[in-house]
Amino acid sequence: MVDISNIKHLYPFPSHWLDIDGVLCHYIDEGPRNAPVLLMVHGNPTWSFYYRKLIAEFRKEYRVIAPDHIGCGLSAKPQDYPYTLQQHIDNLDRLCGHLNVQRVTLVLHDWGGAIGMGGAAARRAIPNASNSSCCSTRRRFSCRCCLCALRSAVCRCWANYWCAV
Repeated sequence: MVDISNIKHLYPFPSHWLDIDGVLCHYIDEGPRNAPVLLMVHGNPTWSFYYRKLIAEFRKEYRVIAPDHIGCGLSAKPQDYPYTLQQHIDNLDRLCGHLNVQRVTLVLHDWGGAIGMGGAAARRAIPNASNSSCCSTRRRFSCRCCLCALRSAVCRCWANYWCAV
């Protein structure tokens, strides 16, 4: 278990855990449960802390879910584990199933792009180029692959991030 007591003021979110075949996966789940979902998937070797200012900003209007990949952040870091792209995609799929998430807007960074888009493909979400969204097919899952509607809020939040001490 990682001790974050010295940065808790920067990362004030309650922790949630999903047991994936005996390995604990940490995630943040903030905002109204009936609100549209923002699924924030970090890159490597970062963790959900990377999205802390976006989580704080968007949790007012959105359900914000930000997992830590196994091996990163507050998730378990087993030595004998298949740290493959496919395993991370499967873990994300398990988390979405556990949380009963059907529709998401993906917020992706670095390796999180491959993991998030791999998760969308695993759930058979098909990109629709005309509106940069994905439409549901066989498994009743859809996602938006860009933040067109949120762009100004994202820019404002990132501007605050870069200006903050």
